[in-house]
Amino acid sequence: MEKPSPDQKSQLLEYLWRELRLGRRAIQYLLDHGPHWKRLWQESCKQPLRIRSYLADKWLSAFPSHPPTLNQSQAPGPFFTLADHHYPMPLRELSDPPMVIYHSDSSFDFMTSISCIAVVGTRRASDYAIEQTQ
Repeated sequence: MEKPSPDQKSQLLEYLWRELRLGRRAIQYLLDHGPHWKRLWQESCKQPLRIRSYLADKWLSAFPSHPPTLNQSQAPGPFFTLADHHYPMPLRELSDPPMVIYHSDSSFDFMTSISCIAVVGTRRASDYAIEQTQ
């Protein structure tokens, strides 16, 4: 198995958030109290269920019973995580910043953009909500 690179920390965080359904606080707990992120990355590639052993019980209720391994998981599009150096600084300063930000344009640069808009909401948006965000 190849050694994890710093870019893979972002991939790990996105995987923990999307596939293992862990929230920001659970992921932060895992990073602070579990093994080093490189070991978590390696375990996620081989035995993702092993990550359960590093979490407090309160975060296990949403944990899937058969998660895919990290190397089988594909993000739904381009994303930033708190581990990325180009994660938007204004968001990083929030008391509860989003762990993962998906975006539609892989060439978009939050650092050079004068303005941008974000839509935050449910994954199961109503027809009305979809119409309004257009």
